[in-house]
Amino acid sequence: MFNEIDWLKQYKMYGEFDLKRIESILLFSYIWNLFEREICEKNALIKNVSQYIELLNNIDSKTDDMDRLWKHFQSRYVSGGIATEKFNDFVFNDDCIKSIALTTLTNDNPSLKDKIETILRIVFRLRNNLFHGEKDVSKLYEQNELFSKANEFLSILLDLRKRY
Repeated sequence: MFNEIDWLKQYKMYGEFDLKRIESILLFSYIWNLFEREICEKNALIKNVSQYIELLNNIDSKTDDMDRLWKHFQSRYVSGGIATEKFNDFVFNDDCIKSIALTTLTNDNPSLKDKIETILRIVFRLRNNLFHGEKDVSKLYEQNELFSKANEFLSILLDLRKRY
């Protein structure tokens, strides 16, 4: 019987493969699937981030959660008002979108909507970098917490999805 873990250990010679240390990354694929199906109508496009936010109901009810997540992403990507190496190395594939994200991340008082849009742009890029081979798999262990925050963020958006 085929064993995925054994295969991964052999394929790239990952002598140590700890499923727990990438659990949030693996769960991200499932949560992203729900997000893309229920909010993006099976066609997630980073250019439509503002439209996806319009589909949310009562975002103010999650201000505390969003502020906490915002602080996490902001401290990861900005320090002392300038982009960190992690932000500079982050593959956006669109300088305009990266610039918009950085402008919001360095803003002293962005609106809740701007925070949500910026986090969503970052999560889109996490998804693309993971699913399209940009992300170095040897560094996945150190990204589990980042994907845990992305999962929490997407779950909040799904909870806020307007139901007609």
